[in-house]
Amino acid sequence: MINEKLNKNILDLINENKTETNNVKGKILWKNISPSTSMSEMSISLLDDDYDFLEVVVIYSINNQKTTNSCRFPKGQTGAMEVITISGTPTLAMREMQYISDTSYSLTNGKIYQLGGSVTNNPNACIPLYIIGYKTGLFS
Repeated sequence: MINEKLNKNILDLINENKTETNNVKGKILWKNISPSTSMSEMSISLLDDDYDFLEVVVIYSINNQKTTNSCRFPKGQTGAMEVITISGTPTLAMREMQYISDTSYSLTNGKIYQLGGSVTNNPNACIPLYIIGYKTGLFS
């Protein structure tokens, strides 16, 4: 009797958590209207501050838009965006999204890191396409 009740309580909690997780939806808070254009250091404004964490979808460069990645980070934090390509010499394209306020971020200039070699500033590298906000309640 106790095991049946305990199992039912555990199952109810699992189902409740599953329902909450399945209902999490993202909202596009920023969209790059010109993803084929270089991006130097710049500030961006998000459409809303009602999110717990952000996901940023990025492309390797304006010349390689098929290699993508995404990064996630909690509200109020700085995020590092990166995309790795292994065709030819392996390289890493990187850019930081620095927190200013819940609706304002500053993007650093893109950088290209070559395996065992140089680091160069490159405004064509690691271009964000979308910034998606998720409200989960996990970080409250």
